[in-house]
Amino acid sequence: MADWLDEAENKAKRGERSGSDSERIRIKKDRITENYIQIQKEYDSFVTEVLNLIERVNNLPEADRKGFGKLEGKRKDSKLNNHLLIFSSSRRIEGKPGSGILNYFFPKHVKHVRVIYLSVSKYPGKCSIEVKESFLERKRMRNDASNSSPRKDQEGYHHLLQIGVEELTHPFSRSLIDFLAFKKKIEELPLTIPLKKQE
Repeated sequence: MADWLDEAENKAKRGERSGSDSERIRIKKDRITENYIQIQKEYDSFVTEVLNLIERVNNLPEADRKGFGKLEGKRKDSKLNNHLLIFSSSRRIEGKPGSGILNYFFPKHVKHVRVIYLSVSKYPGKCSIEVKESFLERKRMRNDASNSSPRKDQEGYHHLLQIGVEELTHPFSRSLIDFLAFKKKIEELPLTIPLKKQE
């Protein structure tokens, strides 16, 4: 009977929530801007160094890049204006065959992906770094609906942490490049807290 009343009240509540959300975003954005003003020199210098290293790697002969192809590094706009950068790489690997004779003729094909997100944090003197590693199994498409998805995520790593701007050093930039080029494992990155496998 009074559906219009319930709908109007719900609409008003949604409006209040979006207003408080936008205020929270504005405060976060202001903190990021203040932090960037403080750490701009170190942050921009580090970003330039990593992008230069990626360019150097990509200019190597193909034989030296065998196993990963090219690295990617790009800036991305965000609503928080947090100077986000995305560094990524991938390689194709042949997974171990399972039990059964057919698995030797049709081995698993896996795409191994590594991604690093780097941005200015809302915390003074800090940067946010997000490290992801995932394995995507390539599946054959079938006519039946039982296997409609061509890829399946397998275990990997995903971790988000805050690091001090003083940690944005030359050795750290080299470690990131080694990780992206599949020369280092995720556990070998000089990060301050242990990485956990994603469930």
